[in-house]
Amino acid sequence: MILIDANIFVRFSNKDDPLRATAKSALEHLDNQEELVVAPQCLYEFWVVMTRPRQNNGYGFTSAEAAWWIRNIQDKATLLTDDLDVYRHWETLVSDHNVLGKQGHDAHLSHGCIGTTWRVFLPSTLGILRDTGSPLSIRAACDRCDMADEEWDEEREELEYQRDWERRRELDRLHQAVRDGDLEEVERLVAEERNLNLFDDLARTPLHYAAERGHLEVMACLIKAGADVNAHDESRIGETPLGQVAGECSLEVTKMLIEAGADPMIPGWMQIKALYRAEQRANKTGKFKSVYRLLLEASRKNGSPKGDR
Repeated sequence: MILIDANIFVRFSNKDDPLRATAKSALEHLDNQEELVVAPQCLYEFWVVMTRPRQNNGYGFTSAEAAWWIRNIQDKATLLTDDLDVYRHWETLVSDHNVLGKQGHDAHLSHGCIGTTWRVFLPSTLGILRDTGSPLSIRAACDRCDMADEEWDEEREELEYQRDWERRRELDRLHQAVRDGDLEEVERLVAEERNLNLFDDLARTPLHYAAERGHLEVMACLIKAGADVNAHDESRIGETPLGQVAGECSLEVTKMLIEAGADPMIPGWMQIKALYRAEQRANKTGKFKSVYRLLLEASRKNGSPKGDR
């Protein structure tokens, strides 16, 4: 059996997705070889992403459209059960193995996998299947397929988590000052030589928030002090500041980021790039085409002559 990740179906159902053809071909190929299965959790995730507004990194589907795709997915894949036993299994797993953060969300998919060889089809490795045979390896596979069971060191993970939490708590003041557009406070905190490129719990640096809120003077202050305009948390498939705002920002914000070296071709969530977000915005609204043209020109200067999305 092959457990299909929600993002595979997201790509398959979105005709504008650059990897739709790949996802469609892969699903057809797998369906001819083994039974495809989907967990209810994946359908919950699918619904949320597809019906979320486009300006919030969703696809803007109506409930009727999303419901049609949910039925279509269940025609292609067997729906697993989700009951009280599933919850009990999950509770035991995350408690006994010190599962933290996003892994607690993914651990839910491990129900029913004990004693069975499964393959998990993930969006980060379209076309690559990883054989797994236990809840822990399911969890590892869902977490970018890069950690084997025997490498799972609970004590080290807890220590790293605590250290990271301390750093994040200290940085909160800078993030808040940036969100508030408090230039004087930002300048004071920058003068303390803070780490300007540390991510918060949403995988954003202070520059992400400055760009998102259009605080141009704050952006200039952070960039002059050394903020990385291409910072993105790869472990969480995070966006760069430009990737975060390309679908909604002003031309002034775009210019400042591009002039500071922002790359519109760095992929973010679901491998979508800033150039693609700007193009979608221009096509949908008929406005802000200057933002798209600026990013297209920058992408060509960075070695993408066709502006490949």
